[in-house]
Amino acid sequence: MSLHRIKLTLPPDLREYVDRRVLLGGFVNAGEYMRQLIRSDAQAQQDGRLHERLAAHRSGGDSVPGSDSR
Repeated sequence: MSLHRIKLTLPPDLREYVDRRVLLGGFVNAGEYMRQLIRSDAQAQQDGRLHERLAAHRSGGDSVPGSDSR
């Protein structure tokens, strides 16, 4: 797996927030914290799509849970 660097500029209040989350959340550094935020967001997006597909299935839509309609 190759890694790519992203530069992120934050205002002081957000930087202080990130520093506190790193310290109190047990993260090694800000990069680890940001990676976890991105993973959590990706999982939430996937969960939302699954929820939508299940709701469509329950309401008689064509989408079947587990099928890939894309």
